[in-house]
Formats: sequence, structure tokens, C-alpha cells
Amino acid sequence: MSRRKTSQDARHLLGWSRIAVSTVAVAVALLLLAGCDNMSDGARVKPLEPSAFFEDGASSRPLVEGTIARGQLGHTTDPFHTGRDAEGMAVARAPMKLDAAVLLRGQERYNIHCSPCHGQTGVGDGMIFQRGFPKPGNLTEDRLRAVADGHIFDVITNGFGKMLPFGSRIAPEDRWAIVLYVRALQLSQHADMAVLDAQDVKALGDTTKPTGTTHSSPHDATTSPEGQ
Repeated sequence: MSRRKTSQDARHLLGWSRIAVSTVAVAVALLLLAGCDNMSDGARVKPLEPSAFFEDGASSRPLVEGTIARGQLGHTTDPFHTGRDAEGMAVARAPMKLDAAVLLRGQERYNIHCSPCHGQTGVGDGMIFQRGFPKPGNLTEDRLRAVADGHIFDVITNGFGKMLPFGSRIAPEDRWAIVLYVRALQLSQHADMAVLDAQDVKALGDTTKPTGTTHSSPHDATTSPEGQ
């Protein structure tokens, strides 16, 4: 009789122990969930949100001077990555072959990163300007047609005036593709009409092939701009 009672008591105690453990586990889980919810309400800043903590008022911090992105070590001095030669001068021609695929890539990247300010034709009438921002440079004017390819690459990389740097957002090969597409835009505004065939002239809305010439481009579109 005593053995049976002892066995029943043991089973009863074991049952209560299981209930107690389950209760504690549920309570711990609820506490953890409550803590996770508090994390979502903790102090944090959103990307590009203003901050009074830093002197410049920006929460997003610039890279520490001298920072080199992973995979870019050793590519900080060659012309392909800097647009400059060993003497620090802007290279005259883009160090990559010009073909249709490169121009199409340059057009795509230009329309994404550059046209909001410079417009799709490069004259500086992009939507940002139309909304009140100061007018950017006209990429087709004589002054910019005369600069070296490396200068345009450097401006894309490091910015100029109110223009932000795009070196961290656009890969070097895409920056060069944009440079070559800018040259195509310049040529489209200053091409020698006399070299066009009848089909091209018709596409431009003309019926006769002009005999006069306009400004010539500093780059010959029929040659490949190999690296200097």
C-alpha cells in the first residue's frame, strides 16, 4: 500500500514539475519577445537622416581618409582607376576600347546617374534643374569638349562644385563608359553634317544633304580611344 502511494505521489510531483517548467519557459519567451519589440523602438538613425550629434549635421559618415574598398588594393594609382598618368595629368583618351556595347552601357549609366541634373542630351536641363537646383554645366559646350577624357572621369569620381562624387557608386569601367557616351553626346551636337549619308540626314528630318560644316568634335567617333 505504501509503495503504491509513493508511486502515485512521485507521478503527481513529476506532473507538477513539468507544468512549472513549461510555465517558466513560456514566461521567458514572452520576456524575450518583449525585449525584441523594444529593440525596434531603440535609438537609431535612418540613412541620410539629419543628426545634431555631428558638426556637419549628417548622420551618414564619410569614409575614413585612406580607406580602400575590398578588392581595390593596388588599383589606386593606375590610369584606369584614377584617370591620370604617372605625372598626375589627366589621360587624353579613355583606356578602354570603344564599341557599341560600351556606348550602350554608358548611355544606361548616364541616364541613371547623370541625366537627372545634366539632362538626357547633356545640356544641363535635367529634372533637378527644373525643380530649382542651380544649373549644372553644359556637357556639350566647347570648354568641356576640349578637356581630356581623364578630366571627365576624375569629375565623375571625385565630384566638382555642388556635384557629389560617384566613385563609390559607379564602377571604374562604367565611369569610362559614361565618359565615352558623353563624347557621343558632344559629337551629336557638333558633328560635321557633310559626312552623313542620305539615310542619316533623312533620320534627322532633313531632305538634302548639307554641304557646310559645323564645329568638329575633339574625338573621332570612327577610331577606338585606346589608353594613353
